[in-house]
Amino acid sequence: MEKVASKTSIAAMFLLLCIVLAPAQNSNPPHYTGGPITGGPKPYSDVLREHGIDTSEPSLIAALSNSDPLVRSTAAYQLLAEHDYLARPAIVKALSAETDNQAKMGIASALVGFGDPVGAKTLESMCTDATLPVDVTFRVVQQIAMVRLSQPKLVSVGKCADVVLAAFDSANQDYQRRELVSVLPSMIHDVPKDKADRMVTVAQNLLTAKEPATRMGAGDALAQMGSTASIESLRNAIQNEPDHNIREWHQRNLDKLLKLQQQAAPTSPANTSH
Repeated sequence: MEKVASKTSIAAMFLLLCIVLAPAQNSNPPHYTGGPITGGPKPYSDVLREHGIDTSEPSLIAALSNSDPLVRSTAAYQLLAEHDYLARPAIVKALSAETDNQAKMGIASALVGFGDPVGAKTLESMCTDATLPVDVTFRVVQQIAMVRLSQPKLVSVGKCADVVLAAFDSANQDYQRRELVSVLPSMIHDVPKDKADRMVTVAQNLLTAKEPATRMGAGDALAQMGSTASIESLRNAIQNEPDHNIREWHQRNLDKLLKLQQQAAPTSPANTSH
């Protein structure tokens, strides 16, 4: 295991922390309202100092047991960023004892930023836990999808498919369905055809959702999934859509799918008859 994280890993850790600490729309998780990223990411050290925590290694290790989940998560990131990988045992121990979902995601993500399999397995175990709230499921899947961009062999977002599909049934607010549909493209290529088809159907159904942003998100998802089978669904959505701006939005996604369809069409052989 490398002792020093690459610049790419550090950047990914910042992005993962932003996801963990940003409050979900229409919800206010305890201890996380506002988060340390208002106006852009702050250095972990600044976040900790705002909570009276200095950045010495003993102080950071003690902060892994702080009463505030935000502090616990940020301390894990700071330990790994400043003290190489030497603090791993203390962080893994803190992760095993963590009961707050947000902090658990944050600590696991800190480890994942260094390619740690314990952090990866924790995120996967969370995304396959059907008892977690919809908002938590979305955030975990979103993080795993981000990890896949830089470390495709470390985690599998396809493992989350069953829980994500089931979450559409329990989601009772439009913003939750909008969040869930946004992660479908990240997993569609990691699942069997029957699940991929269900994902497409879910997104197609949301083209008639009450909230305009959800209808737009559904169209985006279909285009990102490359679902040329949804061309007619998008055409129907355009025809029935009362909002001019959303019709234009759908048209852009329809154009993407039409282009994919054209690229996939077999080229007709030249006519060689005389």
